[in-house]
Amino acid sequence: MNGSLQTKKGYYYVVISYKNDKGKNKQKWIRTGLPTVGGNKRKAEKILHEKIVEFQNIDFISPDKSLFSTFFRDWLELHKDKVQTSTYNGYLHMAKKYICPYFEGKNLKLDDLRPIDIERYYSYLLHETNLSPNTVIKHHQVLRRCLEYAYKNRFVTENICNYVDKPRKQFSEYSFLELDDINELLRAVKGHKLEIPVVFAVYYGLRRSEILGLTWDSINFDDNTIKIRQKVIRSFDDDGKLIIEVSKTLKTDASYREFPLIPQIKTRLLQHKQDISENMEFFGNTYSKKYLDFICVDEQGKLLTPDYLSSTYKKIVKKHKLRKSSFHSLRHSCGSLLLALGYDIKQIQGYLGHASYATTLTYYSHARSGFKENIADKLSETIEY
Repeated sequence: MNGSLQTKKGYYYVVISYKNDKGKNKQKWIRTGLPTVGGNKRKAEKILHEKIVEFQNIDFISPDKSLFSTFFRDWLELHKDKVQTSTYNGYLHMAKKYICPYFEGKNLKLDDLRPIDIERYYSYLLHETNLSPNTVIKHHQVLRRCLEYAYKNRFVTENICNYVDKPRKQFSEYSFLELDDINELLRAVKGHKLEIPVVFAVYYGLRRSEILGLTWDSINFDDNTIKIRQKVIRSFDDDGKLIIEVSKTLKTDASYREFPLIPQIKTRLLQHKQDISENMEFFGNTYSKKYLDFICVDEQGKLLTPDYLSSTYKKIVKKHKLRKSSFHSLRHSCGSLLLALGYDIKQIQGYLGHASYATTLTYYSHARSGFKENIADKLSETIEY
C-alpha cells in the first residue's frame, strides 16, 4: 500500500493505492479540502502522511457491494433500539419516502457513493420534492450517521458526508399568540374536549406528547404539584400500522420537571375528574377501561391522540376566526408571555424544559426586539441633555 498527493479542480487530494481482499489493485481518492493556491502544500502533505499511517494501522476490508439503500435499511434496523421511538419513526419515514427510493433509482452501491451523489440528492429534495432546507438538514444528519457507522466498521475508508455542504438553516418567525389572543382561545375551547390540553399548553408550555401523557397520579392535589414523567407519541407496529405508544423516555433530561398546581386549574381538573366518573356511569360497559389513569380522554374514555389534538385545534381556530396558529405554537406563546412578564431566558428554559440555553434564546430572541427601545426610553428619562 502506498499514497500520493494529487490535484484536481484546484484542490489537493490524497490518493491511497491498495489491494483489496481479492488481490485487485484499488485506489481511494480522499479530498483534503485544501486549495492548491495559498501555500497549502505542506498542510496537504501532512494529511497525506496521516492517511497513510491510518491505513497501515487498520485491516482494510473491501467495501460492501450491496446497494446503499439496502445498507441504509440494515443500519436503520440495527439502530432501532438505540434512539427514541419518535426519532426512529422519523428516520423510517425518510427511508421509505425519500432515501431508499432515490438511491435505488440511481442503482448506487455503498462503495460507489461520492460527495456529488449526496449533493444531488439534497438538490432533488429541495427542488423536486419542495422540502424545506431545515428538513433537508435532517436528511443530512441521518445520512452522516449512517455513513459514519460504515466508516467505523471499515466498509468505507471515509465518511463522504464530511465533504458535503448541507443547506443553510432557515430561521423562521415563530407564531406567538398575544394575551388577548390567548384569552379569546380559552373562551372558544370552554367545555370542549380540547379545553384541558389547551389549558396545560398555555399555562405550563407543555409539549403535545407531555400533555397526553399526564395521568391522575401526575397531579398531587394535596401538595398542589404537577409532575411531567411520561409522554404519548405516534408509533408504528411491525406491519407499519399507526399505533399510540406511552413512553417513559422524554425528549431530554430537562423535560422531567415539576410545576405548582395553579388554583383555577386545580378546580377545573377536579371538575373534569367528576365528569369522567359521570361518563363511566352513563356509558357503563361501553366505556373504555384502557386509559382509566389518563387525564386527556373523551366522553367514552378513549385517549385523545396527537393527531386529534393538532387537527381539531386547527378546526377550532378556523371556526371561531381566531388568530392563525398551531397547537404547538401555544408552547411558544407561553414562553413569549413569560418573557413579557419579565422572566429571563434562563428561567424560561427551566420552565419549558429546554435542554440548552441556546435553544430558548433561538426561539425567543426576536421577542426581545423591543428591549433597545425600552433602554433608550429609560436613558432619556434619566440623563439630562
